[in-house]
Amino acid sequence: LTAGIAPAPQRPAATGAWGPARREVRISAAATSRVLVVPESLNPGWVARTSAGSRLTPVAVNGWQQGWVVPAGPSGTVTLTFAPNSLYRAGLASGLVLLPLLALMAWWPQRRPIRDDPPARPWALGRWAAVAVLAAGAVIAGAVGVGVFGAALGVQWVLRDRPWRCDAVTVGLSAGGVILAGAALSRNPWRSVEGYGGHSAGVQLLALISLAALAASVVVRRPREQ
Repeated sequence: LTAGIAPAPQRPAATGAWGPARREVRISAAATSRVLVVPESLNPGWVARTSAGSRLTPVAVNGWQQGWVVPAGPSGTVTLTFAPNSLYRAGLASGLVLLPLLALMAWWPQRRPIRDDPPARPWALGRWAAVAVLAAGAVIAGAVGVGVFGAALGVQWVLRDRPWRCDAVTVGLSAGGVILAGAALSRNPWRSVEGYGGHSAGVQLLALISLAALAASVVVRRPREQ
């Protein structure tokens, strides 16, 4: 059974500043409490405060929309802020800043004792490994994945006689793709007001190039490994 309760009237509110992490909504005076609704998915990171600094009580509207209970009172401005935004972006930026330091530590020469152990023999993957890599590209991104992974295999084959340049290209593509994809993703992270950047074709292509360069580097055998 459903009760015949008339829906509450809806009135659009004027907005001021409206950004991805801070917004302003102007409310009019009212003798009773009302609900301020933002037609976006419910996110506990958003905090609403009145002009006096009082924090409003969040409430779910229609099961998924973000809302806050505004008590009766005079007109004013409600400020919406996304608290985790600055910490999240600072973490992404710190990770990007530390990547060059990590690369420097990885390439820094170390003094190791000279040992007479015989050199290790590389694992011969064979030609079927290239087929497996192309199949992985197809599973990940279809025809585009096959093309990108195939191009990465081609680059490794062309540079197989120049180990130093081949290693430089592999590191540049694999690390550069991840860094650029992460930088682009930090501008539009998950639950961003402007939309999630991970759905962008550019971000996905950068990540695909990085993965393809890494996968191809373990397939092509060089003369010194044969």
